[in-house]
Amino acid sequence: MNDYNNNKWKDTDSRFVAFFDILGFKELVFNNTHNEMLLKIDTLLQLVNEVSSGMNSRKVKPTNFNHSWTNGNIKEFIFSDSIVLFSESDDVNSAAKILVASSAIIIGSMIAELPIKGAIAHGEITVNIDKSIFYGKPLINSYTLHDELKMYGTIIHNSAERIFDKYDLLNTPMIFRHETCPLKLGNVNHHLTNWVWLYDVLKMSKYKGTEDMLDLNIFLDNATKEMYFGVSGSTRKYVENTIDSINIMKKLTKLETTKIFNKALIDNMNSD
Repeated sequence: MNDYNNNKWKDTDSRFVAFFDILGFKELVFNNTHNEMLLKIDTLLQLVNEVSSGMNSRKVKPTNFNHSWTNGNIKEFIFSDSIVLFSESDDVNSAAKILVASSAIIIGSMIAELPIKGAIAHGEITVNIDKSIFYGKPLINSYTLHDELKMYGTIIHNSAERIFDKYDLLNTPMIFRHETCPLKLGNVNHHLTNWVWLYDVLKMSKYKGTEDMLDLNIFLDNATKEMYFGVSGSTRKYVENTIDSINIMKKLTKLETTKIFNKALIDNMNSD
């Protein structure tokens, strides 16, 4: 996913930022060996890289999305219990790529049994690798919004919503509207990434790296069971909220418009 020698990358530019936090990180570190934690994080990032690199070799153009979502570089960084994704720019390819990569992180977290929540924001930001400078409003906005979320998943900040709406991405299965999205101060109508949709697409596409993926319903049953038995007390409310959102996303995968979108997408992914 990374290409640090990309001449198109500008240190300061308008781009998308996705901030993720591994919940209960201290307990995970103490309850797992050092190598076990490394394996969990590697498992998570491996899926993100496989999805991105796999799609980079294909020009995916669904019927109602007339752009290739395979272009647009993404850079990812891990700081202890935080994962941050930066898009190359804020064009439509970068917009679609950050959505796919963010959903892939949630899927990877379910596989690796790492509870994660995150947020996507947009705006001008400096990402200077050589000087280790990461500065800008979208980083603050994504961190602040993710902190409000009381479920596992990726919520979308209004700064990014405006751009996604401009590109008509809010009307694709990549995003879903949660009318009772659980935040710290109560339920709010908000957009989130639809990672259940991405899992379904990857499973059906049958391209390299997806051969061993479980059936969608089996995967979701296993994932939610592990989440539920992994916590107690008030933290279990996160799991219940996540299960509610999964049920919404599962219903959306059955819509005819989603099936049409997926067919066009998968036909292109399998055309090589």
